[in-house]
Amino acid sequence: MAYLTAAVVRATWLQGLVGTSEDTLIGTIIGRAEAAVARLLGYPGAAPTIESASYTRYSGDSGVFVVGRKLRLEPWPVTAVTSIYDDPDENWTSLYLVDPADYAVQSWGVMLKPGSAHGAWSEGAMSGQAVKATFTAGFATVPADIITATGMLVKHWWHLRTNQGFSSVPAGEASASLREETIPAAVRQLLAPYRLPSVLL
Repeated sequence: MAYLTAAVVRATWLQGLVGTSEDTLIGTIIGRAEAAVARLLGYPGAAPTIESASYTRYSGDSGVFVVGRKLRLEPWPVTAVTSIYDDPDENWTSLYLVDPADYAVQSWGVMLKPGSAHGAWSEGAMSGQAVKATFTAGFATVPADIITATGMLVKHWWHLRTNQGFSSVPAGEASASLREETIPAAVRQLLAPYRLPSVLL
């Protein structure tokens, strides 16, 4: 589900656009911009989203990180944990289900409680996938900075439809210079505080 709408984009970033005749195209660009923002921030999947979604991640695949008694999960913010399996032999049977009473859920993952029956997280002797976590993560309410950055990216791509590749419009016999089309620096700056720790902007 999109966190931006064509109406909001028109009113905020495309003020010169009157009427709803272009809303279908704007909606397409919004979908692509939202996916691009999610990928830039490090959210996984073929159709990444920063909104609330379910994930199953393993240690050793950049989704679950063992740090002492902490189990840092990505993506975040983590809002609920369905189950955690800890199995040094990687058999993934119910025998290795960690009791939810043994850990506390945090926005970044889970922390084993003092005196928990499950004393420590396993590192994994084979592929390193000793811990399997199924959880819900993402923003129920998307932060204003991310909305602004996404809107700016939609505006940028909207204008590129007619002048893509040129940093200046040719006049007479003057030659136009080509430019590399990247995500604008201002968009990256707004998104920087929200990047997942395992990725760099």
